Amino acid sequence: MCVPRQAPCFRESTMNNLLKTAVRIVVPMGALSLLLPTPLLRAQEKSHQDAPQSQQSPMQGMMQDVRQIRGLHGADLERTYLTQMLDHHQSAIDMAQMALPKTQSPGLKREEHKIIADQSREIAEMQTYLARYYGIHRSAKPDPRMQETTQKLASLSGPQFDRAFVKEMYGHHEVAILMSGPAEARVPHAAVRRLAARIAAGNRGSQERMQRALRDDAGLPGARGTMPIFARTAERTASAHSV
Repeated sequence: MCVPRQAPCFRESTMNNLLKTAVRIVVPMGALSLLLPTPLLRAQEKSHQDAPQSQQSPMQGMMQDVRQIRGLHGADLERTYLTQMLDHHQSAIDMAQMALPKTQSPGLKREEHKIIADQSREIAEMQTYLARYYGIHRSAKPDPRMQETTQKLASLSGPQFDRAFVKEMYGHHEVAILMSGPAEARVPHAAVRRLAARIAAGNRGSQERMQRALRDDAGLPGARGTMPIFARTAERTASAHSV
């Protein structure tokens, strides 16, 4: 069933089809070729949904979190969203901290510092709401599923590292956006709804700044314009309004 809020509703089949839409950017002379976020798209396939947990990629595991969030309402949704987003944020912070000494792009370095600062503040805010509304006192812990990604990134260097970091962080941000949609629409406390909206907007902005930094470094004409690597779809709206 679908309940409209301030945007059109979409059937589940439509959401799945739209999420598979992506845009590929190919830079002249092979300087940069990205298709983002392919792990996120693969996670939507049924064969991967059915895979045993031990065989799932980190992104497939996080997409299971998205599906869990979509099935919850009220206090259960709010509590689960805050708890899971704590660890999701800590994983992004750890990845950005690991990237700082390896990153060559000045624009990416600035974005890594911003990720660390912004998401650290949001962690503190989420901990406040968990304690205030649910009596839960919990530290943020990095998602152990991200260890594989961190190890892969640690083995890279130079421009190859920068491209791989953007690809992984872009997909990580996309999961946060998809998780935040239902929270923004359906949790009981206005403060948490506002936080979810800020998290979604902040991650979208980070995605755009990261891809712009790569294009600037590659010397693309019009690099400071707006040309999303991952096509914006109605999936985000649908995730907020589907019930």
